[in-house]
Parts: sequence; C-alpha cells; structure tokens
Amino acid sequence: MGLNYAKSAFNIMFDVSIDPNTFDAAVEMSSDAAGTGIYYTLDGTEPTESSDRYTGPVVLTDTALVRAGSFLGGAQAGKSTSIQYTRHRAAGKRPRLTHPYSKGYPGAGDFTLTNCLTGSKDYGDGQWQGFLGQDLDAVIDLGDTIPLSRVTATFFHNPGVWIFMPERVDIEVSDDGETFRPAAVLENDTHQQTEGPIIKSFSQPFENLRARYLRVRAVNIGVCPDWHAGAGGAAWLFADEIIVE
Repeated sequence: MGLNYAKSAFNIMFDVSIDPNTFDAAVEMSSDAAGTGIYYTLDGTEPTESSDRYTGPVVLTDTALVRAGSFLGGAQAGKSTSIQYTRHRAAGKRPRLTHPYSKGYPGAGDFTLTNCLTGSKDYGDGQWQGFLGQDLDAVIDLGDTIPLSRVTATFFHNPGVWIFMPERVDIEVSDDGETFRPAAVLENDTHQQTEGPIIKSFSQPFENLRARYLRVRAVNIGVCPDWHAGAGGAAWLFADEIIVE
C-alpha cells in the first residue's frame, strides 16, 4: 500500500539461561513476527539462509558472538541482532563486593560481573550492574593460583541519565585474599561531558603474573559535576563483565 511501517517486530530477541554449575549458556531466540525462519551464526558474521537454522536452545560452552536474523520469502526481514558470550577464567566465580549493587539496577544478580555475558547500549538490558555514589570494589577468588595474562573490566557512560565512567580502575592481586599488591592502574580518558551512550573497556595485559585472588576497583566520580543538571546528586557507575584471561 506504499505505507512506511516498522520492521522491529522481525528483530530477534534473546533469552539466555546460564547453567549454575557449568556456566554454559543456553540461548533461546524469538521474534514478535509469526511465520518467519530464524538463522544464526556464532562468529559474528551476518546470517543468511545458508546459516544454521534455529530449532531450539543453542548451548554455548566457549566464547561466541551470536548474531541472528529472521527470514521471510527468501529475504532477511528487519535487522540482525547479537549477543556476546565470553568464556574466561573467572566465569561463575561470585565476586565479593565491598559496596552492594543497587537494588534498582541489579543486572543479572550476584553473578552479573562473572556470568560471561556483556551488556548492550541499553543500560537496562539486565547485564549492567549499577552502583549509586559508590565504587565498584570486587574481589574474585579464582579457586587456585593461576597465571594471569589479561584483565578487562567494562563500563557504561551516559551523563544524560547520570551514568559516568569511573575516574580510574585499580587492579590488585593477592595470594590469601587479605593482603593485596598493586598490578595496574588504568586511567579514564573519556571526558565527563562526552555524550553517550558509550561502552568502554579498561584492559591490562600481564606477563609473569600469578595470583589466586583478583581485586578490581573502579572509582566512582561520586557526585554529578557542577555543569550537570543533577549537580551535587549521587552519580551512577555501571559495570558488566570482569573478564580474566
């Protein structure tokens, strides 16, 4: 009829269940549009009708970028959507938090920072954990003394909703979980007035570093700056995954 209509009903939605014992992920896919076929890839490439067809939950045991699209009449309908699953050495290790996360933005709960899933540019997608006016200060028991080659922590920035990058990220390690030694200090280079949404990873490679306990502290700016509409009010810090390689 020549009408412009929304195609968002064809977009794929993901429902991810994490096994509490193995931390493998079972990914279910669906769309709001009936009569379409869903095709997906695990390497981030655009799906086609030659890709795997979705017939039931897809179990992930290793790092994967799942990208899926719906197809109708031999052509893709709507845009493809994706989720990132990153398997790493801290997977399923419950962080010990000095400051509790906000009940309003709990993410996926106690294992948000180590559930292998990363957040999108929608801070309410269930993968971002919020800390209001407080630092993220997390200690992770890796279960044994292991070599560490890289630690990555990712944060969200959108000053329009009072969410700011941390001032810096401190990485420390310990053999007993009580006495920690500095391993890295990562400074933020995103200006507070930069418009969002922005996702930024603070990542540090290591050589010849071994530890059982890892501490990641992201320093909240504390309060919204003078130029901000919420000047003087508590600032949000939003974090998703702490990836340990």
